[in-house]
Amino acid sequence: MSENTMNNLKIGVDVGGTKIEAVLVDAMGTVLGSARIPARHGNDAVIEDIVAVARQAAGERFDEVRAIGVGTPGTVDSASGRVGNIVNLDVVSLDMGPLISQRSGVPAHVENDVNAAAVGAGGADGMAGTIAFLNFGTGLAAGIVENGVLMHGYSGAAGEIGHIPVEPHRLKCPCGQYGCLETVCSGASVGRLWPNADPPM
Repeated sequence: MSENTMNNLKIGVDVGGTKIEAVLVDAMGTVLGSARIPARHGNDAVIEDIVAVARQAAGERFDEVRAIGVGTPGTVDSASGRVGNIVNLDVVSLDMGPLISQRSGVPAHVENDVNAAAVGAGGADGMAGTIAFLNFGTGLAAGIVENGVLMHGYSGAAGEIGHIPVEPHRLKCPCGQYGCLETVCSGASVGRLWPNADPPM
């Protein structure tokens, strides 16, 4: 293996509603380092935290990093790196990819987090048919792969099922609507709605 291949280090970042995590991997996908910090709200804080956790994960090897890949909630234009509607972090619109590249000095690529998970789960390996990868976390979303091709949709919102209103007279969602699916079907909502602190098995 050449030295260039061995030093082809990359960082993967997962932006969540409550935490931001990063891993440093080599060309073979071996995890060499990791870091995790609580997520803060607002555009500036999100960018600062992504760059900070990426640097923590890489440590002294940050200068060897060739690319940063970011999976984030919200609608994502993966070509431009622009992200919209990260509801749980109070982000309406953010040029995430360009700002991460500017502040870190490393090229950054941004994808919707559940789309990235769908690809990681093997959904984009040329498999025939349609696959929906459902992610049950702070929010609720799906990654959709059709005949090996990741579906982004016209506005980058394909799979953003958590904000489909299903009961408009019920709970208010952080997005401003009432009765979104994720107000009753997500990790955060189940935690809020479960009647006991120690649920039975």
